[in-house]
Amino acid sequence: MEAAPYQEKLWSQFCALYLPRLVDKIVLDFPRPTGYGLSPDEKEDLQLDNAYTGTLVAIQKSPYFTKCMRSRESSAENRSNLPQFLAERLISLSPRWDYGMKHVPTESRHPSSYYKAAAACYHEYLAPPRRKQWPRPL
Repeated sequence: MEAAPYQEKLWSQFCALYLPRLVDKIVLDFPRPTGYGLSPDEKEDLQLDNAYTGTLVAIQKSPYFTKCMRSRESSAENRSNLPQFLAERLISLSPRWDYGMKHVPTESRHPSSYYKAAAACYHEYLAPPRRKQWPRPL
């Protein structure tokens, strides 16, 4: 399903204003959750499944996002490290998430669908981009 033109414009504006800071926050300065009554497993989940990375997944189809992520400027170093960084986090959480998909622990607040949805978001982000089939010129 294609995003509405207004939504594309909004995400492009967001990328133009905040994408470099968003990536820096994820790669360099991710806040470690404390308190909030979270279990150790839930705190670990927040290393990947949080508002910052959720926003990243939401904007990944924006043309501006693609342009910005492919930039070769010196300030783009963290952007080029982002896929590896996210993949490493996903790999570190995969054993527990895989178990959670198959067996929902009684002490967990998450249904098994939580783990499936969370993993699917980052698999989609890390997957090679699909080429759009552009119409041929007349």
